[in-house]
Amino acid sequence: MRQIENDRLYLSSDPYITVDEETNKWQTHLDYQDYLYRSVSNRIPFLIYEEELKRINDFIVFLLEKTNEETEEQINAHANLEPDWTWVGTAEIEMTQESVKSTWSFNRNKTLYLTAVTLLNSFLESCLNDLVKLFISEERIRAKRMANLEKYVSIINKFLKSNLSMPEYLKESRKLRNEFVHDQLSSSEVGEETVRYTIDAIVELLYDIEQEFIDKEIIGR
Repeated sequence: MRQIENDRLYLSSDPYITVDEETNKWQTHLDYQDYLYRSVSNRIPFLIYEEELKRINDFIVFLLEKTNEETEEQINAHANLEPDWTWVGTAEIEMTQESVKSTWSFNRNKTLYLTAVTLLNSFLESCLNDLVKLFISEERIRAKRMANLEKYVSIINKFLKSNLSMPEYLKESRKLRNEFVHDQLSSSEVGEETVRYTIDAIVELLYDIEQEFIDKEIIGR
């Protein structure tokens, strides 16, 4: 089975089906064990969240791959230039290559990754909002005065009589998201691992919530 690193992004694993020769039953397998959310109950709305997160992840990976390809193509294009020793020398070619690297590094670390973090946080907020509306009450959303994610988790906890809490990394991820959308970001760049850790934290919370819904028999398994 393919091994994946815990701080990198990968395309979602495609399931495939085989038949168990002993039991003659269908069995679903994955090409490799990815890091994405897989609904335990296979019930709506959790199946929808599974598919939505898969699409978001694969879109982010697609953009990252295209960015890396474009960076390499532009660097290689300048590497093939021949110095004419009049206007263009070896130093000028090397400076241009470094400029290309710097530009695309900025695009990736200051725009792509932060846009991905923003999209993922919006996805989670949408999921929690959806759960409250479906199973509890839309009025409860308007009644609470706190940041949205904490508000939804608090409402769900009260409904389920549970003690769910947001993974610690989500707090850091949301801080980055807020700084980015309000143009208050510090000078430090964001890496691929930030997006991956955000996904991991979202997956952890969705699993915890779904398990509580199963344990309290709100949904079946």
